[in-house]
Amino acid sequence: MFKKENQNTEYKQSWRDEFLKPVCAFANTQGGTLYIGINDIGQVVGVENAHKLLTDIPNKITDMLRIVAIVNLKREKNKEYIVIKIKAYEAPVSFKGKYYIRSGSTDRKSVV
Repeated sequence: MFKKENQNTEYKQSWRDEFLKPVCAFANTQGGTLYIGINDIGQVVGVENAHKLLTDIPNKITDMLRIVAIVNLKREKNKEYIVIKIKAYEAPVSFKGKYYIRSGSTDRKSVV
């Protein structure tokens, strides 16, 4: 079991493109890690199409946010999950023309 969600950690059971928003918020704050295939209480539930996501996610991050994240595949108890590590960026990063920051375990719209 993983630690609870916090300023630098977020869990999602599956990938959706809207999760680029927390990636953006991490980049605009202190950096952070987004786990795909982990539920809200930190248990590995696994992710489908993990190998396809290993290509899709980095491409979407670069194409939509213009940043680079480290995306890795991990395995626990025969279940695969994805770890996306985002560093803090000095220049503001936007998602769909809006800027987000991380406040506690939430993403907040920011004024740049």
